[in-house]
Amino acid sequence: MTIRNLSKVWLSCSLVRGLLLPLLAAVLLSGCAHRYDIMLTNGGRVTNVTKPVLDRETGVFTYNDVAGNEHKISAGRVVDIGPHSKKNEPPDTGK
Repeated sequence: MTIRNLSKVWLSCSLVRGLLLPLLAAVLLSGCAHRYDIMLTNGGRVTNVTKPVLDRETGVFTYNDVAGNEHKISAGRVVDIGPHSKKNEPPDTGK
């Protein structure tokens, strides 16, 4: 049996097509959805944004909100940037 024949047998396996390929795709695509929280010097928080990018020449972070709108914030106002977490969100007041 040649390598070419082995690869055809492996790819034709229903387990690979039915389970492993979708699982692999989900794992690879899930890395694209990272969101971040920005803690500000005044105690405020900007949540669920794309990874802020610092422009070192101007000292400004640029990021996109959930709606895709671009925002800028001075690096001097930023205390911390970390991965978004539901446990960091304020409790729902039910209003």
